[in-house]
Amino acid sequence: MWLRFIEFFSFFAASVAGAIFYFSPQLNPRWRPALKYLMSALVMVVAVSELLVRDLTGKGWEDRAAHLAGYAFCTVFSQYPRCYDRTIAEFSGAIREDPRNPTILVARGEAYFGHGDYDRAIDDFSEAVRLDPTFAAAFARRAYAHRAKGENDRAAADIQLASKLDPQFASAATDMMRTLSALALKQEIEYSRTALSPTAAAPDRDEVVALRTRARTYLSVGDVMAARLVLRRAAERDDAQAALALGGTYDPAVLKRLGVTTFHSDPTQARDWYRRAAELGSADASLRLEQLAQEVPQRGKGRPR
Repeated sequence: MWLRFIEFFSFFAASVAGAIFYFSPQLNPRWRPALKYLMSALVMVVAVSELLVRDLTGKGWEDRAAHLAGYAFCTVFSQYPRCYDRTIAEFSGAIREDPRNPTILVARGEAYFGHGDYDRAIDDFSEAVRLDPTFAAAFARRAYAHRAKGENDRAAADIQLASKLDPQFASAATDMMRTLSALALKQEIEYSRTALSPTAAAPDRDEVVALRTRARTYLSVGDVMAARLVLRRAAERDDAQAALALGGTYDPAVLKRLGVTTFHSDPTQARDWYRRAAELGSADASLRLEQLAQEVPQRGKGRPR
């Protein structure tokens, strides 16, 4: 590689010197002999490097010129099919030589991501995380791949991990969580318009579990409003755990334990949802009701949010 650089630089410098020598008649005569000798020396360097490269690689100037031109083209048009295939092939070769290098895996994952192959990108990012669980960039890249696939819960979890591992991803995590929260609010508003439709499908338990998982993600970053909307959606499908968790988002003791200070508690709603969870079979709901009764008198009311 260094021989190619020397050869290219020498050829370029010789061309510049020749242009100055032949196309600048007003050039100071003192400089003309110096340029002449410099040009001759550079040509000698090009010739020697050409012989060395030919001997070491078995390839002539024409092959390398085409190779360099191809690299220049692919730098600009990286998603051109042949450029993309070559990039993936090169990264794959590097991975075969050093299979435990997470940086190369992330680089190939970025190439997959740029081409829209999100599944393969996630596979590479996940392997990089497995090799180096502290590699914040791998978590961040995987978060964007999950987001591109619409897997917002996984995206939120990954970007938060990246932020914890490396503070430089803190702003990215804030922006992504803000976007995901806005999307969740939009989805819940749309759901509220169709939830009571006679043609609505029967509750899907897998979807209820996914809703509870999404709510935990929102609570982990202090987004109580989004968590309430998601949990309400699950609780309305007669899910005891969702009703219990929804009551917790109004319970002053639970909010304090979560470190949430930007949302008002509402003991009345907490009590109502705990009772609903008990009716649905939650064994913990009764204990929560007792604790709430001890901490907040029955007459205590909060401001619903």
